[in-house]
Amino acid sequence: MSFVAQTIEALCPNGVPFRELSDIGHTVAGLSGKSKADFSDGNARFISYKNVFSNLAIDQQAQDFVKVGASEIQNKMQIGDVVFTGSSETEAEVGMSAVVTSEPAEPLYLNSFCFALRFVDSSLFLPDFSKHLFRSAKVRSQIQKTGAGVTRINISKQRFLKIRIPIPPLDVQYEIARILDAFTNLEAELEAEREARKKQYEFYRNELLSTNLPAGVEFKTLGLLLGPLPRGKRLTKSDLAPSGSIPVYHGGLSPIGYHDKSNTPQNTVMVINTGASSGSVGWSDTPFWCSDACFALPNSNEIAPRFLYHYASLNEQFFVSKVRKAGIPTLASKSISDLPIPVLPMSMQLEIVRVLDALFDLTTNLSSGLPAELNARRKQYEYYRDKLLTFKELED
Repeated sequence: MSFVAQTIEALCPNGVPFRELSDIGHTVAGLSGKSKADFSDGNARFISYKNVFSNLAIDQQAQDFVKVGASEIQNKMQIGDVVFTGSSETEAEVGMSAVVTSEPAEPLYLNSFCFALRFVDSSLFLPDFSKHLFRSAKVRSQIQKTGAGVTRINISKQRFLKIRIPIPPLDVQYEIARILDAFTNLEAELEAEREARKKQYEFYRNELLSTNLPAGVEFKTLGLLLGPLPRGKRLTKSDLAPSGSIPVYHGGLSPIGYHDKSNTPQNTVMVINTGASSGSVGWSDTPFWCSDACFALPNSNEIAPRFLYHYASLNEQFFVSKVRKAGIPTLASKSISDLPIPVLPMSMQLEIVRVLDALFDLTTNLSSGLPAELNARRKQYEYYRDKLLTFKELED
């Protein structure tokens, strides 16, 4: 029997209490009514959607500043707060969480796309335990069910506060957090190594596609080379399946589901045009269904598709800078068509592709190397997380 199992058996042999979130905490809203100017020269750091989505814990992860008035001081974050993304384009990504695990060195706020859960009794949970609990399979499934919407899934705070979670003894929380942190620390080391490889790829991509282009190379716009950009077609929820061979892309580079037929061939570059991921460049080496929230770039006799992908990803910030931020972020087709691209001889394009693909595979190929090891460690963490965070409920 593991030490955790022994601790659970000793401290809570009959189970642990479960409580609705409304009984033990309340929500704290993100800042609202802010304009673009408020985020360009602010007086306090803020937590963005991406800060939450990509981190289990938030200490000093926030990088940007926002103007905060005296009436909004009560909205600042504190240790133990669990921060959630309030909406997303897909049900699978809505309500992702991160926890403030240490006292912020300076005031820290949420933007309007996020909200926080603050416990009435801060001693109920160790922050290092909460960061794992709210990403566990059972709690995540409850969070996802609180969302509703068509083009954008929004969490209902009323339904959210009805979620029931376990409250194990602090000794049990500490031991579970210690074990799971060992897995995430190893994952962080592998991620750092992959990030180094990614920078290597980006360095050579810039060298081959920008800095060291042949003198006198001709540039043409994508619009001139590719013609009009066809927009995909939206599917309804009833058209989607949870698994299959034809992925469906809508507002992000991860499939929102699967369909029984495709509308776009394999080896195609896509650019997301709606939602938080607007401007992101993706690639599919299999046929897929392109929705109306992304553009599939047509093939051209003058540009190799994979060369187009590497060049478009190099210029991803060009697309992002053209995104209309008011309301739902949107990227117009003209902004993509205006990108100039060097028209090199096909043999040179294919040689550049060969070099860059070799470097790219080091950071993305899930069947070998660092990505495979990282994927295995993540699955191992998820297995033990969900196993350790499954408790028997204590009967009243």
